[in-house]
Formats: sequence, C-alpha cells, structure tokens
Amino acid sequence: MSGGRRHGLFAALGCTLGIVPHMLAAMLGLSGIMQAGSVVFEAVRWTGVAYLIFVGFTMLRDAGTLPLDDQDAPVDSSGSVVWRGVLLNVLNPKLTLFFFAFLPQFLDASPACST
Repeated sequence: MSGGRRHGLFAALGCTLGIVPHMLAAMLGLSGIMQAGSVVFEAVRWTGVAYLIFVGFTMLRDAGTLPLDDQDAPVDSSGSVVWRGVLLNVLNPKLTLFFFAFLPQFLDASPACST
C-alpha cells in the first residue's frame, strides 16, 4: 500500500503466485501427508511465524508516515515486491489449513473408470 499503485499490483501478483503451491499440494493429495506427518506441518507453521515476526519488526523499524502517493513510494524493485508476496502466502499456515481442509472436498477421489 505504501508503494503506490504499481507496487500494489506487483504485491497482488506475488500473493496470487504464493497460493499456487498450496493449491497444487491439495490437488495432488498431499493433505494426507501433512495430516499424517505433523512434523512437516509444524515446520511450515513455525517458518511462517518467524517470517511474519520478521515482517513485523521490519515495519516497526521503518515506521513513519505512510505515503500513499506514487511520488513518495519506496524504491523497492518490482521483483522484491513480488517475492515478498510469494513468501507471505507460501509461509502462511492459515492458507495451508484452508486449502488442505476445503479444496479436497471438491476433488473426485474415486478411481478412474478403465472400460
């Protein structure tokens, strides 16, 4: 938001790309692995917690007025904005839970008919 409209679009692109791994994992049936192997889920969850704490401290460190104009926008590269959006969604444990609990309900689990 503080980066102006252009950075906002790149952040939206990064967040959208960050959803794709969760969706693919749920479609490939990896939700069973995450449910059976709680260690994997806990690792993803704590990595996400660490990243969100890092983001929070970074925001506090860079605190000040929030510029909403494109002229006062920070000079972050578009690639770094996209990358941060991807990391934000890949490491978000709530998103993992949502896709692993919600999406499998709509997938056909019956074996394919081979006649």
